[in-house]
Amino acid sequence: MRRLNNAALAALALVLSAAPAAPQSGGVAPANRVYASPPSGGAGKPSFRDLVGADLPLPFKSGTRSGNTSKFVTTTGTLTSSNCVRIDADGNFVDAGAGCGGGDGSWGNARVAITSAYTAGSGDCGSTIALGGGAFYALTVSAASGYESTCVMVVANEDAARGKKISVNGHGDFILWPKQTLTIFASNNAWLVTPPQRWKLPANTTIYFDKTNGADTNDCLAAGAGNACETPQRAWDIASNEIDLNGRSILLQSASGQTYTTTGYYLVQLSSVVGTGPTISGGGGGAAEMIVFDGAGSTFKGSTGGDAFVSLTGVLNVPVKLQNMTISQGPSSALGGCVGANVPGYIQIGTGVIFHDCVISIFAATGGIVQILGDFTNLAGTTVSQQMLFDQQIGGNIQAAGYPITVTLTGSPNWSIASTVSSNFGLIWLQNVTFSGASTGTRYLATDFGVIITGGACASLPGNAPGSAPSPGYCN
Repeated sequence: MRRLNNAALAALALVLSAAPAAPQSGGVAPANRVYASPPSGGAGKPSFRDLVGADLPLPFKSGTRSGNTSKFVTTTGTLTSSNCVRIDADGNFVDAGAGCGGGDGSWGNARVAITSAYTAGSGDCGSTIALGGGAFYALTVSAASGYESTCVMVVANEDAARGKKISVNGHGDFILWPKQTLTIFASNNAWLVTPPQRWKLPANTTIYFDKTNGADTNDCLAAGAGNACETPQRAWDIASNEIDLNGRSILLQSASGQTYTTTGYYLVQLSSVVGTGPTISGGGGGAAEMIVFDGAGSTFKGSTGGDAFVSLTGVLNVPVKLQNMTISQGPSSALGGCVGANVPGYIQIGTGVIFHDCVISIFAATGGIVQILGDFTNLAGTTVSQQMLFDQQIGGNIQAAGYPITVTLTGSPNWSIASTVSSNFGLIWLQNVTFSGASTGTRYLATDFGVIITGGACASLPGNAPGSAPSPGYCN
């Protein structure tokens, strides 16, 4: 408001003092009322402009124009209660489709509930996008140039059991796991994304994979099409790279009747995980089951010369149990094993495992441990010449101590080296193991400080020719 200068105040006082009071109906002017001349003044009286140097403001009129546009301000479409209203390029009031944020794209925590595939719009700036619905779907954020320069969006996966695919322009796709949140904000016409942390498991969890119906872009937290992974390697990578066990265990569950193959060297390369698994009390002869691969009767086939399941790098810091599957190698394999533990840590052989077409069925080295927990079958190869049933070297360990185990040999395998080989300070412990079925070849070979413990049953190891343990090897 403009202040009146001293001259204007003096003139206004003169006018007011000279102006007659407007009579009331009773002829008496009411107290405390001031009368002013019209803007143009009157006979012998100054105008309002003469007094204050400005005209009286004109009253607002309906239908005034908005900003610099040529359109009248109108309401277009239906306005939803609690949603923000924005002005479009033509000056129209339109529904923003969500609650208000900070007004300039900054976060105001207005909640936008989403239950299916959704592309965030500029109206979502300043909001919390709450993903629910109990299903896997994608949230897409387009190029930052289509949003306010100060846009901020918080994304929360409110589901307890399903992940959500996040696809932000300029970034690779990733999964926002149950109960995780992240922030997406604009900077210099591009998106920055706060990376989500590992999913800390709230309970024991199943990850599903299915060669026929799965896709490795799914969250893999349910079975079947649109849900499961395609490959066992992706199922393992989720467990290894994106999860904190948090004292829980994981079941990696295959669909039944599948055949998994690889174009690489290994079918599944096992690596370390983050967090610890469940704590168990008492003995029982082994570690807790923390991650279990259940094949549901499917076949897992490594490449020519490559292992089906192998640990190669780092430390396999939780036991990984294989069960209910056929494990084999590719045709004409000349080396490698169906299961190979090559770094410190446990791979466990559970029940329902069949080894077929393996150069070496079970291999351990450099501190790797293969622990046999259940009966298994070794089926003679039709395309592979089997060298060994058990092979351990350079400090590896194969053990079945404490477990009554039956190994069934079918198809009369022929061991081209020996059924059981231990070398270079390794240990094979096969007490309480019974072998059923015929085979040919050398029974055992222990060399270079390799040790085989059978409880006095070395002569009962598979084969039909005597074994040997040249000093400093040992078999007992």
